[in-house]
Amino acid sequence: MTVWNEDRLARAAQIAGMKHKRDGRWAGAGHSWELRRHPAGFVCFCRPFSVVDGEEPLTLHDSWAGPFKLAHRQGKLEQRCDLFISPSFDDFDEEVAGQLELLLGQVMQRLDSINQNSLDPDWQAPDSQKLLAWLSQGGNQVTLDEQQNLRMTLKRSGATARIRLIRQGGLRFALPLGEWEGIDPSVQRAILLLARRANDVNRLARIVWRSKEDRHCVEAQVDLSGLATENIDEKFWKELIQTSVAALELAFRQLALEFLVLADPVNRSFVDQWLAHQQGGADLIVPVLVAGGASG
Repeated sequence: MTVWNEDRLARAAQIAGMKHKRDGRWAGAGHSWELRRHPAGFVCFCRPFSVVDGEEPLTLHDSWAGPFKLAHRQGKLEQRCDLFISPSFDDFDEEVAGQLELLLGQVMQRLDSINQNSLDPDWQAPDSQKLLAWLSQGGNQVTLDEQQNLRMTLKRSGATARIRLIRQGGLRFALPLGEWEGIDPSVQRAILLLARRANDVNRLARIVWRSKEDRHCVEAQVDLSGLATENIDEKFWKELIQTSVAALELAFRQLALEFLVLADPVNRSFVDQWLAHQQGGADLIVPVLVAGGASG
């Protein structure tokens, strides 16, 4: 059973100044948000979102601080705020319950200001040594650089990537997934299709697309900026940090090798065939890709 029962949600909403409307949505000073819960411990606030014609939604993620993203659900674009609380907190005492209600209330307070990226200038990320300990306890090989940013490496067959944990001005995990210059437009469309799909199904990580002239890159991010750090049980942060790494690793395993193969000129005919298949109205299915070639 989810840790977020009705009483705890109501107390968190009261902290945030939000009200539960008759249609099931939660309303604050601005727009109303729909609430979804999941037995795994996630609580998700969401609302419809629209972009300018021709604008790629994945480009907007880079400017948002906090656990916010855009994703498609039932063919419609929505803005989401996901927060993870481990089910192991279901038996927490009243003191910890109050901490988590305060945490969710603070998240809810920011819902209507996220597009203005209004992160509290006084907010401080957890201490780098604590982050290092939490990540190391999860079995990760982590190093700390001179700027107090943490780095760790992910490996899989045919691909290696490095996660950066950036603390300046917030708290963001960043994992590069690919960078290209001068790629064929068909290859770019195929890469974007896979990036959007991974973004839609990965609950904690968001995918970022950047383009400048003829240069393109894809990055996976988990942004925890703005989440309460004081008077919050360390167990919450430890599990959230380790779950964030798992979300990035999932994105890496879904996309890194596939991107390498799609961008290989040897596979251009396959890319064209696959895109034609998608344009015919078929569901998006990630092809089976093998380094040095592809089969669908």
